[in-house]
Amino acid sequence: MKFLILSLLLMPVASKISFSQEHNIHPVKYIFDPNANAKVDLSNAIATAGKLHKHVFILVGGDWSPESVQFNLALTKDYVQKALLDNYVFLRINFSPSSKNEDVLRKQLDCPKYDGYPILLVLDENGKKVLAKTAGEFKIGANNYFAPKIEKALKDWAVLKNVN
Repeated sequence: MKFLILSLLLMPVASKISFSQEHNIHPVKYIFDPNANAKVDLSNAIATAGKLHKHVFILVGGDWSPESVQFNLALTKDYVQKALLDNYVFLRINFSPSSKNEDVLRKQLDCPKYDGYPILLVLDENGKKVLAKTAGEFKIGANNYFAPKIEKALKDWAVLKNVN
């Protein structure tokens, strides 16, 4: 009798568990893909920038960082996209506990470790770093960014030259 009562009580729970397991097949979509090969992606971005005579704009961050996600969202505004695509080859590099990409970020790009993310890097068409900074100056709230100021900065940075 106890078994029958317990079975009847657990039946709705068991069906929900099996339903959720059967239908939980949505692929994970990343903004900052931890599985990407940052070294290959960077090499391709620099090669493309050289051919197109553009700079490379790198957004370093992770999906774990609300600031990184929101800065990326600000980059999707039409007028910011235009400034970005007109002047840059755009690349996102993931930095997370599972994928630090230290070989690229620290060794190849000499990316500074700031007190937060995202970090913005601009390389000239030859892959030389001309700018490295955090996105803090564009913040207008806890995790929101002022897109018009980002657009202006992207236009200003597009003419920066390597000083080395």
